[in-house]
Amino acid sequence: MEISEDLFIALDLIASFFGLIYILLATKQNNWCWPAAIISSSVYVFVFFFSKLYFDAILNLYYVAMAFYGLYNWNKISNTKETQVSFSSKKFTSIWITICAITSIALGYFAQKFTDAEFAYADAFTTIFSFYATWLITQKRIDNWLFWIIINVVAIFMYYLKGLNFTVGLFAVYLAFAVYGYYSWRNEYLTSKA
Repeated sequence: MEISEDLFIALDLIASFFGLIYILLATKQNNWCWPAAIISSSVYVFVFFFSKLYFDAILNLYYVAMAFYGLYNWNKISNTKETQVSFSSKKFTSIWITICAITSIALGYFAQKFTDAEFAYADAFTTIFSFYATWLITQKRIDNWLFWIIINVVAIFMYYLKGLNFTVGLFAVYLAFAVYGYYSWRNEYLTSKA
């Protein structure tokens, strides 16, 4: 199934615009980031499907569901008196990095061998680690931003090679905001512990 180039560019622009709104609000811990994420991710399902980045299309379905969960959980967290942001434990992180790495390799192999997916291993890597990083952000775990920095670097390269110019620009902004988000959330955490 094919779509016109004009429609494809329009969808890429819409998804990128709402993705930008999402990241701006997420770094500020503003709950309105989640509706923007729902719009952006819903449109990206189609963008990535038509780009033959199937894992990214599936990932964006997950993002839609997690945006609803994130909205619920952030509201719940903000109604408590506890510190809002925290780090994951080293043991927890080590276990999940191992699980994500093994899963990424297995999915990349499967996609390369049995589908017409392009950049199978890179697509699997960004998808699987994004599943993990997205869950971390819904829990307000500071280390989510470190994973996003790595994911965004890989994604920028992959999307550049696919000609997704607006998405490349968006992910460059995501990369900058991941760095900003890490330091902003970390400073909040350190201030709360002082």
